[in-house]
Amino acid sequence: MSIVATITSTLSGLVPAPGAEPSHRCYADVMPESSKAPAVPAIVFQRVGGGSIVLLEQEMPDLRNARIQITSWATTRLLAEQLADRVEEAMRLSPDLQATPLGEPIDRYDSDTKLRGSTQDFSVWLPR
Repeated sequence: MSIVATITSTLSGLVPAPGAEPSHRCYADVMPESSKAPAVPAIVFQRVGGGSIVLLEQEMPDLRNARIQITSWATTRLLAEQLADRVEEAMRLSPDLQATPLGEPIDRYDSDTKLRGSTQDFSVWLPR
C-alpha cells in the first residue's frame, strides 16, 4: 500500500461531523477547492522529506522513511487541538506504520478562511 493510502486509512474517520458519524475529511497535500468555505474540521497531510537509507551492498532497502506533516484544521483553537491530539494518537498506535512525533504541534491561523490549525511532523517508516 502506498504511503498516501496508508496514512489516509489511518486518519480517516477521526474528523467529527456535527450530529453524525465521523467524516472522511482527510486529504493529501491540500483541501479540495470549493466555492464556499472549506468543510472543517479537516486533516491535511503531506510528505516534506525524510531520511534516505543507503546499503553497502548496493541493494534497495525494504523500508522507506518519510517526514509527514499533518495539519488539523477547525473553526476554533480548541477543536483544532482536540483533533490534533486524535491524529497523534492514531499515528503513534497504528499497526500499519511506525510513526514517531518530531516535536510538539505548532499553531496555525489562515487569515483568508479564518481557520485555526495545529501542525505536527512525524517520522514514518513503511515497507517500500
